[in-house]
Amino acid sequence: MSITISPKMTPEEIKKALERLPSGKRLQAKKYSGAIKLREDPLKYQKRIRDEWN
Repeated sequence: MSITISPKMTPEEIKKALERLPSGKRLQAKKYSGAIKLREDPLKYQKRIRDEWN
């Protein structure tokens, strides 16, 4: 299920629309937040990963 939010909607209307979603379908964004810990230079890592695409 998706929700369309228009610029004219008030914060209360958005909250009500979100409450109508089934609870199991919400994205638990906090679960994926944070920073990764690298053991190498971030630029070297980025170049190495991008080289794998070619």
